[in-house]
Amino acid sequence: MKKRFSILALLVLLTLVLAACGGGSAAPTSAPAPSGNSGGGEVAAPTAAESSAGGESAATEPPAPPPANEAPADVPLMDGAYDVDIQRGGTQITYKVDADVQTVVDFYHEVLPPLGWEIKGPPDSVVGNIASMLRKNATDEQLSINMQYNPNAQFTVVTIALSRK
Repeated sequence: MKKRFSILALLVLLTLVLAACGGGSAAPTSAPAPSGNSGGGEVAAPTAAESSAGGESAATEPPAPPPANEAPADVPLMDGAYDVDIQRGGTQITYKVDADVQTVVDFYHEVLPPLGWEIKGPPDSVVGNIASMLRKNATDEQLSINMQYNPNAQFTVVTIALSRK
């Protein structure tokens, strides 16, 4: 059990380091800033409410995928998110938020179940300034959320990977 935990912790740390270094991806794409953004040039992705407030699609048509620079409606970002980087059609998202890891974990515990995301695999792991969560939905799509708190700058880097079917 201790070896499994060590491997999981190492994978989470490696994911966070790659995300912080840019992971060799192309130039970041920032989401449009919601109205009322008072941050000095900071760009935040729309919240779940803002994302779903847009146009409605017909009931017989599947929802169109979000534009490449927007988070999917079923993958919310915390209010106050900044330095948002959305890649690969919304399936890889990284952002920072001025909150500790436990606050971020609590946010996702509250918002994910109503959006259809349930615990998948091992339970959520929160160890000091690092946390990881795995979820799946009814269509077996998978959501991985990794968080790392920077105690010096007092923000958490959130890295989300979404696997759609």
